[in-house]
Amino acid sequence: MYKLRSMSFLPAKFARSGPPSPGGERLGHLPVAILLLSAFFSALLAAWWSTIFLPRPSLFTLLASVLLLAAGLAASLVGRRREETLLKRQIAETEARVHRCEKEAAEYFENAATGMHLVNQDGTILAMNGAGLELLGYSREECVGRNVVQLQADPQAAREMLRRLAHGEVLRGVGVRMRCKDGSLREVLVDADVLWREGNFIHARFATRDITEQKRAEAELKTAKENAEAAARTKDRFLAVLSHELRTPLTPALLAVSELERNSKLPVGARLNLGIIRRNVELEARLIDDLLELTRISRGKLELNLSEVETHSLIRKVVDLCKADIDFKQLEVEVDLRASRRKVYGDPARLQQVFWNLLRNAIKFTPTGGRIAVRSEDQDGRVSIQVADSGIGIDPQDLARIFEAFEHAGSSIAQHSGGLGLGLSISHAVVEAHGGSLRVESGGAGEGSTFTAELPVIKEERVRDSSSRQKAEEGAAKPLSILVVEDREDTAQVLAHVLETLHYRVRAVGTMESALELAESQRFDLLISDIGLPDGSGLELMWKLSRKGPIKGIALSGYGMDSDVRLSRDAGFAVHLTKPVDMTRLMAEVARLSSQPMGHKVA
Repeated sequence: MYKLRSMSFLPAKFARSGPPSPGGERLGHLPVAILLLSAFFSALLAAWWSTIFLPRPSLFTLLASVLLLAAGLAASLVGRRREETLLKRQIAETEARVHRCEKEAAEYFENAATGMHLVNQDGTILAMNGAGLELLGYSREECVGRNVVQLQADPQAAREMLRRLAHGEVLRGVGVRMRCKDGSLREVLVDADVLWREGNFIHARFATRDITEQKRAEAELKTAKENAEAAARTKDRFLAVLSHELRTPLTPALLAVSELERNSKLPVGARLNLGIIRRNVELEARLIDDLLELTRISRGKLELNLSEVETHSLIRKVVDLCKADIDFKQLEVEVDLRASRRKVYGDPARLQQVFWNLLRNAIKFTPTGGRIAVRSEDQDGRVSIQVADSGIGIDPQDLARIFEAFEHAGSSIAQHSGGLGLGLSISHAVVEAHGGSLRVESGGAGEGSTFTAELPVIKEERVRDSSSRQKAEEGAAKPLSILVVEDREDTAQVLAHVLETLHYRVRAVGTMESALELAESQRFDLLISDIGLPDGSGLELMWKLSRKGPIKGIALSGYGMDSDVRLSRDAGFAVHLTKPVDMTRLMAEVARLSSQPMGHKVA
């Protein structure tokens, strides 16, 4: 900067008195010198004027005033100059910071892992980062300047997004299909908003996240799930048909055995042979039931029909059911039921199945002449039911997996008895479904076994209405007019004959059409019908007969899935029995229904 070095008459301190510039040099030489010279010549002029025109006493006063004015003016100008310099320095620093921020933002935009692009209000792409270009397969030159509508598979949806952004909306997680350079489509999620400045649309900012692989995985998972469900349905249908075909031939055999056993003149040897036939038919039916039950459990579809259950009554009933097997093996069975609180909230049929499995196992694995003990006791808000035997026992290595399905086939138990090993697995699942537990203890081979089932009891046991039970017992023997519909002639004949020997009035036909014709001329109290008929369905028959007047129904079917039972109930049947039909159970249900007034709804 130019400096007044020729003015040697100025003191040296004035030559160095200017404020420093941003570069560090002094700026004050020229301005300060000019100001001081101006003040000096102004003072001389004032002195000359005062000497000529003013009285002498005012000369010095005027001179002092002029000098003070000049000095103040000089100081003001110097201060302003310093402020301007400081402001320029601050502006420069701010511009440097802005430049750094812009550079960092540009680097973030370019290097972000998420695809980003900027578009103006009409959709023209202003910029796209590396991730976005890589996703779509374009170069920067090919992409910038294009309209974003051209990059989406649905142009109308793209225009709608731009419209919403222009109206101030912020978009989050919008699913979009982007079209790549090679023509392929990518599934992305878009977040977008607009940069506004003083009410003006500067540009829209888009962030895209590629979810193509995620969508593909979801589609594959959905397909796999649908295939699995279809396979499960196919398996269920197969099991249902298989169980029906396996059960159906067993029904006439079991009914014939029941009829022959009623003959008091039957020789002892023949009666023993009939017992063998019955046990094997029942075993076959139990295997079918266990397979279906295990299928329900494995799919998490075990259904419980809950009600108040008196466990001691169920246990005594199970002991009675097994009496023939107990007598056959000459076993000593001790029943000691001491639990004071023995009522539970559960499914009576399922719990009876559990107790039956435990007692049958004890009978099965206890040698002739052995001992079995069935006990109950109170256990911390639960009823504990034990079935202990003096049988073959369980090896320690088998205890941990005794409740696993099909475990018998690979254990020492298989050496002593056949079977699939499903009963204990099913019992364990049923007890746990009731909020209880089932465990086993054994000292090893030859030391017997003890199975303990614990179930939560009802906190406050309620007293049942004894009068209704008395009425049911009084009316149990009241005969009904029964219509039997069964297309297998041998089954129909045996069933009708057994019912007639119990003094029921029975008519048997083989088709739905014959049943409807018979019902036109005769009133029936009870329908016992097979579900699968040659010319229709037992469900349809029940529905049509119930429209003519009140009638109770018992469905017979080889199909025993939960869905089959529900269909029977919905059609109006009070009871659904799976084949082969247990004659004792059938007669008990007939007696129970005969004790109820017509129109009574069976739960």
